[in-house]
Order: sequence, then C-alpha cells, then structure tokens
Amino acid sequence: EKEAFVADLAHEFKNPVAAIRAAADALDSGSSDAARLERLAGILGDSSRRLDALVTQFLELARAEAGLHADPRAQLDVAALARARLDRFRRDERFGHLRFSLKVSPQGARMVGVESGLQTVIDNLLENAASFATAEVELHVDDDEAVVVSVQDDGPGIAPQDRERVFERYFTRRASGRGTGLGLAMVRAVVRAHGGSIAALPAPGGGTSMRVQLPR
Repeated sequence: EKEAFVADLAHEFKNPVAAIRAAADALDSGSSDAARLERLAGILGDSSRRLDALVTQFLELARAEAGLHADPRAQLDVAALARARLDRFRRDERFGHLRFSLKVSPQGARMVGVESGLQTVIDNLLENAASFATAEVELHVDDDEAVVVSVQDDGPGIAPQDRERVFERYFTRRASGRGTGLGLAMVRAVVRAHGGSIAALPAPGGGTSMRVQLPR
C-alpha cells in the first residue's frame, strides 16, 4: 500500500515538475522579451500551485487512510452539517443549472465523528454528483440502525464494472481537467476511518446513488 501511494505521488508530480524545469531552463537562456517572460511566469505560478494542491491532497488522504486517529471526535448533527454544505453548492455559479434538494428523516441523524472529515465526505459526494448530473442532485440523510448519507444524481450512471473502481485513486470518467480522481478515494478513506462503508448504486430511473453508512 505504501509503495502504491508513493508511486501515485511520483506520477502526479512529474508533469508540474517538468513544466517548472522547462520554464527555469528557458529563463536561463537570458531572453528579456516581456511577453515571453510573462508566459513563463504564468507557467511557474500554475505549476507551483498544482504542486501545492497535490501535496495538500496527498497529506489529507494519507491521514484519512491512517484512520484519522489524531483528529478530535465529537457528537455531530449530520443533518445540520449536510444542510450547511448543500447551501454552499446552491450558491456555486458552476452548478447554477442544477436543482439541489435535501431530505432528512424526522428523527434527524446524530453520530460521533470528525467534523472536518464528514464535511469532506459530503462536499466530495456533492461535487462528484454535480459533475455528472443533468438537472438535479438529491441529498438524503437518514437515521435508523446507522446514519445513512446518500447522494443521487440524474446523470448517465456508472457501468457495473466501474462501481468498485470509482473509489480508486485517479480513476475518473470525468472529462479531462474536471477533477483529480482523488475525491471518491478520500470519501472512502474517511468513511472507513469512521467504521463505515460506501457503495455506488444504480439510481431508479438512471443516474447514480452514492450510499454511505456510518455507525453512530
């Protein structure tokens, strides 16, 4: 597992590092053309931001896969947490064409967990669903024997052979440049750190339902 993690890290670092090296070599050539210098500065800035984001994502994923043992846990209202995260997506201009709805069981949904981790789970599930939805994304929070969080979209759905693979690092069916392929891997890691499970299921009428079950 550690070897695979390091291999993934090295693979993702190659492109931004190569871009930085090429820009640095070009600057060493001594050209003072203003337009060229501006373009190289842009390459350096974009690549350094990409590296910073990758390091942050990998550190968060590593912490989650280790079980979030150092993160404080508290009694949380998952329904209230979901409502707050959903409001952010309703205000996001990228998803202005979508309807977001929330359904919560009458008894609410409370559990002991890491608040930042559960925020990450909900955010990544919503963003993944919004990337494929054509009109609507539904978020459900129920409290029965366990807390269940499910996010359903009305997109094209996931092929049966991909329903397990979508939780692997860097596996994605999104168009190039839309997402890193780490979102659902992070979701699975956080869910497992809480002793829970996640499954990608076909939604009635098409689309996909990501169903998370968490012990209270």
